[in-house]
Amino acid sequence: MQLCKLLLIPNPSTLKQIVTHKDYLDWQRLWATDPWGEDRADLRAALAPWSGRGRTPRPVAFMPYAKDQGQAVARQSDEQIKEIATIIAARWNPEGNK
Repeated sequence: MQLCKLLLIPNPSTLKQIVTHKDYLDWQRLWATDPWGEDRADLRAALAPWSGRGRTPRPVAFMPYAKDQGQAVARQSDEQIKEIATIIAARWNPEGNK
């Protein structure tokens, strides 16, 4: 439903008629690395209580989807970065023109 809202498509049935399976997988990979919508509203909600208090915020304590503070954040490999760049380039330039 989030993808429908993002693309201004009324329902998933219509989305299936417009978006190919490959396109959907591309959107899924993009969301996995850069989520949008209410799943990212947790960051805004976490920062709100800290505004104007003069302290360094620790928003991760209020973010339900964030990694635990003690966990190291996995870095993207060069291959993952290339894959994401390829997906973005294909979406912005589907004919491959330079």
